[in-house]
Amino acid sequence: MTEGWFLTGSVAGHVVEMTPTGAICLTFVFLVDAASLICN
Repeated sequence: MTEGWFLTGSVAGHVVEMTPTGAICLTFVFLVDAASLICN
């Protein structure tokens, strides 16, 4: 069984990829939460 690809990358590359991903997810969650508050 081979090693997972996510275990072979550099830490910096992981940070560079996950920072915008996390920001987008948090923004999306906030927008959905705000929309639910406005609609009720």
